[in-house]
Amino acid sequence: MPRPRDRQSATGLLPRMEARTRKDGQITYRFHPLLADGTRGKPINLGTDKALAIRQVLDMASRASDQGTIGQLWRLYELSPDFTRLADGTKRQYRECWRQLAKVFEHGLAAAIRPADVARYLRVERTTTAAIASATSLVCR
Repeated sequence: MPRPRDRQSATGLLPRMEARTRKDGQITYRFHPLLADGTRGKPINLGTDKALAIRQVLDMASRASDQGTIGQLWRLYELSPDFTRLADGTKRQYRECWRQLAKVFEHGLAAAIRPADVARYLRVERTTTAAIASATSLVCR
């Protein structure tokens, strides 16, 4: 015999959210994302806390395409007072360095970049462009 569906637990949920009653009586929440073709994707488990589940769905839905990326951080830094106070020559050097870094890190999530990724860039990626590496080392001296 199937478990009875508890519709009361689903009140106050966002679209494409689902409340499921487990055998032990706890209610778990899931979110069904939409795929590019308009069909529902594999459900994402959100846990048993209703408020936290709703907050997670809102975070997923309101996320900009570049939110949390290194590229977004650079654009925010360029608009900050710290950057505007720099000398023009320093700004130019930072922008030149950013052009090289952007090729590798611009779309990477800031939270996902590890020290090993930076070390690999310094050892492998930067050395492939020897002229840039030598110009960067002159700037850093």
